Amino acid sequence: MKRPWLIVAKQTYRIRIKSLSYWMLVLSPLLLAAFSIGIGIFFSSASSSQDKATLAIVQQPQLTQTLKQSKALDVKLTDVTTVATAKKQLKQADIDGYLVKNNTDYQLVTSATGSSTINQATLTTVLTQFKMAATAQSLNISADKLQALTAPVNLKVQQMNHENKTTKGGNSQANSTLSISIGVLFFIILLFYVQIIAQEIANEKSSRIMEILLAATSAASQFYGKIAGVFALALTQMLLYVVVGGAAINIFSDNRILKSAKAIFSNISWQFAAVTIVMLLLAIVMYLTLAAIIASLVNDQSQVQQAVQPVSYLTMIGYVLSFIVTSAPHNMIINIASYIPFISQTLIPSRLALNFVSYPQAFIAIILQVIVVILILMFGLKIYQRNVLEYSDESIYKQLRQLMHRKS
Repeated sequence: MKRPWLIVAKQTYRIRIKSLSYWMLVLSPLLLAAFSIGIGIFFSSASSSQDKATLAIVQQPQLTQTLKQSKALDVKLTDVTTVATAKKQLKQADIDGYLVKNNTDYQLVTSATGSSTINQATLTTVLTQFKMAATAQSLNISADKLQALTAPVNLKVQQMNHENKTTKGGNSQANSTLSISIGVLFFIILLFYVQIIAQEIANEKSSRIMEILLAATSAASQFYGKIAGVFALALTQMLLYVVVGGAAINIFSDNRILKSAKAIFSNISWQFAAVTIVMLLLAIVMYLTLAAIIASLVNDQSQVQQAVQPVSYLTMIGYVLSFIVTSAPHNMIINIASYIPFISQTLIPSRLALNFVSYPQAFIAIILQVIVVILILMFGLKIYQRNVLEYSDESIYKQLRQLMHRKS
């Protein structure tokens, strides 16, 4: 005969995996990502179409030739002999703008009703380079010397980590983005599955079938089975994201959004990925157990939202602190919170991404998580056994206060 908790886990998993609500919540981030990629592809194809802006250059054939050779300005170029001709073409919408030189300055005139735009920043850069080359020529400065004078300094950035090893530090923006993304992702996942397990337990208790279930199996089997079943749902979601993400990267490898994502994740090592995944999985178990404890106090489905509020507030702490990590990584509160279970799963990976903690420090946080997981599972089972068949008219918060007072 199979273990009773495994039967409960399979039943919980089977019911939820077939529900439309579960798949709507799981697929909504993927649909949002697909929509963003689709918008990016649409605008990329639109910008690469033949509908480019047309810029007329007034009495500057050498400038026109320079602009065509540089190819920095993505416009169609044409020469005109007079400003009057340029104004007439602009009025008739034959061109989108014209460029005229007044003494040492340039003036760009564009149509207010035109659909195509001219990148003014790029035009300014090209004009500056053109003016610099003309000035160098008048001063008899060769092209090689001019290039040597205007060449930018090649600054190589490295960071010294906690192991006294230098790493490339030029991807700080990507690391900051990764740090914040971890906080947001963990908050959504934890909140999602806290809601699921609370609904599972509250549904069985409010429908009064818990007595029948406990007659067939033990409270421990129900408690651990529910946690294991919902935990399996979380694993399914994460595996689905990995598969879909890998396929999307291969299929849309040239997409601008995915290229940005590659830049963010290119700096990830397998050690970082392992620490992040382990801490997330341990956090899911902790939060599921905590939610199961509080859900055992509810009497009907209307109290589920009230029951998960304290857990939601707890998940929000790590979520909020993840935004502070980049600006105050060595703050005393951040340092202490990084080792507090229920919060550390967000802060340690975020600080690892920014090279603010070492892997031995992350290992200490994982050990603390494991200890808390064991203790809360043992403690949670006792509370679940005591309360799952009790029905009280008092509020959830009052029952929690009484429970804590009884324990103290």
